[in-house]
Amino acid sequence: MIVDTMTFDEIADYLNKTSFSKANFTAINQEHIIPNEKKYRRAIIKWKQNPNHTEYKIFTPIISNGTCNEEWVFIPFAVNTNDQYFIIFNTFFYQGHRYVALSSDDSDVVFFSWHSLRRYSERFLKEPNPTIDNEFIGEMLIYNSSFYRTTYTYKGKLSKMYVSTDGGFLCDEYQRCVVVNTFISANEYFSNQEQLDRDAFEVLKRAEKEAYGIWIRRA
Repeated sequence: MIVDTMTFDEIADYLNKTSFSKANFTAINQEHIIPNEKKYRRAIIKWKQNPNHTEYKIFTPIISNGTCNEEWVFIPFAVNTNDQYFIIFNTFFYQGHRYVALSSDDSDVVFFSWHSLRRYSERFLKEPNPTIDNEFIGEMLIYNSSFYRTTYTYKGKLSKMYVSTDGGFLCDEYQRCVVVNTFISANEYFSNQEQLDRDAFEVLKRAEKEAYGIWIRRA
């Protein structure tokens, strides 16, 4: 279980051994993907046949308990390919604050503070009183899954920013995890962030759609 005396790296190690373990991903495929593969494929084909379809086909979240009774959320989705992808995350309280832990495809764990989710809703979606549920979290993660990591200097301090088409996620990087502290939309950038955003957006436009960021997994 997660306790307040743990560091973020220790929480990441714990989650990689439980909710985000290879054994758990194998169990997910066997229980949820393989038995429903034809159903998902038919839904994807029907979705792609609509010329006005959305950018992503997002399926209903699947909620389960991990090996130590921690709740995790698994969301299958599709893009303009015949392949199916998914994200997996869970939520937890740590030192009095709520976080979302997201599994990434390079074994790092990405933690989103609840504050960053509220700022995303306020500053990009223009919804000051959001209902932050599994659907909200899943859509935010999927729509921002293609991004560019960069650094910038603010008031003499070197900071990290993950830039997506929605804006910038400001974060701290640790040895085995990343902690996202807040979000700023593109029209809120200060001067040196504006150029970083333009440069990053050009990188994103040139990237192949299948490339994504670091937190998408292929089913």
